[in-house]
Amino acid sequence: MGGETTPSRAVVQSAGHAYRLRAETLKWEFMQGGEVQHLLLRYTQALITQMAQTAVCNRHHSLDQQLCRWLLLSLDRLPSNQLVMTQVLIANMLGVRREASPKRPDGFRQTA
Repeated sequence: MGGETTPSRAVVQSAGHAYRLRAETLKWEFMQGGEVQHLLLRYTQALITQMAQTAVCNRHHSLDQQLCRWLLLSLDRLPSNQLVMTQVLIANMLGVRREASPKRPDGFRQTA
């Protein structure tokens, strides 16, 4: 978007393969104004739309609904129906603290 750095970070949520590309190479390709530029602009538009939808979801939906949405989005991006994640990752993605299940009046812990 014209800057040399970004204040954000990327978080890898699941195992898989990735490619690495030098920023200078990508910038040069983008400046050529061809298909790469078109694809990157469409990706940026989709990302901004997804961020706006997430903000609305976080404002209007319960934590359970947010968790379900995030799990479904995660499954959509995986080649299988198996999710491997920690409670810490889930808490971080939802912006909440990881806490133990509350105790019931009889002293036992509730489980989901």
